Amino acid sequence: MNSLYYHEHGGDAERRFGTKSSGLLDFSVNISPLFPLQDPLAIDRDDLQAYPSIDGKGVCGFYARKFGLDAASVIALNGAVEGIYLLPRALGIRRMLLLAPSFYEYGRAARIAGAETGFVELVAGEGFALPAIDELAARLQSYDAFFVANPNNPTGTLFPPEVTMALASRFPDKWFFVDEAFIQFQPDFPE
Repeated sequence: MNSLYYHEHGGDAERRFGTKSSGLLDFSVNISPLFPLQDPLAIDRDDLQAYPSIDGKGVCGFYARKFGLDAASVIALNGAVEGIYLLPRALGIRRMLLLAPSFYEYGRAARIAGAETGFVELVAGEGFALPAIDELAARLQSYDAFFVANPNNPTGTLFPPEVTMALASRFPDKWFFVDEAFIQFQPDFPE
C-alpha cells in the first residue's frame, strides 16, 4: 500500500534512526514541545493532590465562557486523540475524506469505526497546497465527513476557516472535523 495513505504511527525516532530523541521534535503525536510552560516550583502543590472534577464541568464552563458557547455543547476529553476516535463512532460516519499525508490517527479512527476512507493528496511538488475549493467540494460529495488538521501535520498546510465555512455552506448535511492541536505554532497566532 502507498505509504502516503497508510503508515505506522511515529514516536519511534530513537529506534528508527539510531539516535537519541532529546535533539528531535516529534510532531507525530499531538504533544507540544514547549512544555513545561511554567516553573514547576510555582505550581500549587495542593492542586496536585486533587483530581479534577469527574464530570469536567469546570473545564467545560471555562471554555463555554471563553468562546461564548452553551456549556452543554462542550465536552471534556482525555486529550484530542480520544475525540478523534470518539467522533466517527458516535456520529456513525461511513465515509470519511482525509488529507494525505496527514496525522495517522484520523484514518485509523475512521477504519476502526467501520468507515471507508478517501484522500485528497497534498503534492510535495506543489508545496503541499490545498486544492481549489471546487475540487475539494467535488471530492467531498460522496463522503459523510471531512477530517483535517489546521495546520496539517506533517506538511504545515493551513486549512483556513473560510474554506471550512464555504464547504460547510455547500454541504450542511456533512460533518467537518478540524484538529488545531498545533495552531499555536502559526506566526499570526495571538499571544
